[in-house]
Amino acid sequence: MASFTTSRRHLVAAGAIAATALGARAANARRWWRDDDDDRDDEDHRREKHCFREGTLVRTIAGERPIEAIAEGDQLPTRFGETARVVRRHELGPADRAILITRSALGPDCPARDLYLSAGHALLIDGYLIAAGHLINDRTVLRLPPDEAEYFHIELARHDVIWAEGLLCETLLVEGQRPCAPLVPYRWARGEVASHLRSAFAPVIDLRRPQDIVRDHLAA
Repeated sequence: MASFTTSRRHLVAAGAIAATALGARAANARRWWRDDDDDRDDEDHRREKHCFREGTLVRTIAGERPIEAIAEGDQLPTRFGETARVVRRHELGPADRAILITRSALGPDCPARDLYLSAGHALLIDGYLIAAGHLINDRTVLRLPPDEAEYFHIELARHDVIWAEGLLCETLLVEGQRPCAPLVPYRWARGEVASHLRSAFAPVIDLRRPQDIVRDHLAA
């Protein structure tokens, strides 16, 4: 019965995402559904805005500081190096596809406070870079409507992972850099629908990918 209920929830979620995306497409609005069928590869990832909302606390060697107070030359501890100097802080304006990861959504004090990210911004989970948009479960990880908050990102000399609100989050992946860990493809609404369908049929045949397993675990 539990597996039936879970499968039904995923089917309902897939239908709701598809209906919302198609409605937005019909209205020629900005949408989660992408026009192309390509996976979110390294080049796509560089073109997207991956950023933190103002007020996000980022760990520096001198303690946590709000993202908007980070300056060029500040030193940050990183996951794959020791410390790295900030090359540039990018101010990107409002995000039209924002995600809220609520406090302790991924474990005790992970994040330590509510964390607001753009949908394409990846977190390091189980060795993979997984976009925040993959983790939506409508309970502890939520899709938000557009707002007027400012969003920022941090560029280092090489792509790496830093701590923001206690979670391991990627830095900006720019031209000429290679991802610091395996990058899970992100296909926006199409990918979300496919992900929920894989989870819905998992009790019969489990074809789930890393991002599906992580989201299902968070929703359990």
